[in-house]
Amino acid sequence: MTQWLKISLFYLMATIFYSMNVYANNDFLNNDSDTLFFDSLPNTNFLIITGFDYSSGSYGLEHDTDMLYIPMLFKYQKNNWSFDVTLSYIKMTGPEGVYASGDGGVISTGADITVNSGGKMNAQKKNHTTSNEGLGDTLFNVHYALDIPLQLPFLFELGGLVKLPTADEDKALGTGEFDFYVYVDLAHNIGAFSPFMTLGYQFLGDPDYITLDNVYYSSLGLDYAFSSTLHSGIIYDYKEKVISDSYDKNEAMVYVNWSFHKDISINSYFVGGFSKGSPDWASGVQFLFTF
Repeated sequence: MTQWLKISLFYLMATIFYSMNVYANNDFLNNDSDTLFFDSLPNTNFLIITGFDYSSGSYGLEHDTDMLYIPMLFKYQKNNWSFDVTLSYIKMTGPEGVYASGDGGVISTGADITVNSGGKMNAQKKNHTTSNEGLGDTLFNVHYALDIPLQLPFLFELGGLVKLPTADEDKALGTGEFDFYVYVDLAHNIGAFSPFMTLGYQFLGDPDYITLDNVYYSSLGLDYAFSSTLHSGIIYDYKEKVISDSYDKNEAMVYVNWSFHKDISINSYFVGGFSKGSPDWASGVQFLFTF
């Protein structure tokens, strides 16, 4: 399943690119300085992002895991800083041993196990599946734009994210542990094209039932603006395997974003997985509201 962290990255980029088109003057493409028009953005800005994401994949097991992920992200940005919190609702059906990762993806233990109320592991048959739903984990994210004080001709941001284990571990809706992310965002506007990328490292808490490894992850994307209100692009995502005998995440997303109102955008996307660590496919729709 595509990670909500990656989707948040897309919306960060989409918001910036959309704002550049709205607030930049008509001479932007002929500007010799080739500097992004961040000075034209409002000093304060509130955003709300919501929608739904549905994914399906086997993740190396005999039966598929299907997950509906409905997030609600609240974002506040002022000057060089940006803060956001994400709440979510999850419905997941699949074999035992598959847990929601907290950021919109899943963690497959590669074994037929479940955790009972006492925290012990019980063996399960491979054809045993369960269906659970409830609140997901809570994500707190903060990032700082270094390109503004350094007067760089491209976007350069440092970020950090904390996952609070608010999901029910016994229902496999989370791992029950705190996770921490640190990352760097880079982006540049070259005419109608806007390449961007993220490089990050994730510190994973270890639940009672499995040992999770800290991992590197990365995203590489390219956005193309057909107009000031319509753009599309592709994002490739890679993440190391979090369990020694599991699989790397390897997937790509294509998306279309339409700003049909000055304060409202809609984004639709499709994800295809290229490894057992990714879903076979995922798709979703999201809405962005600015205030």
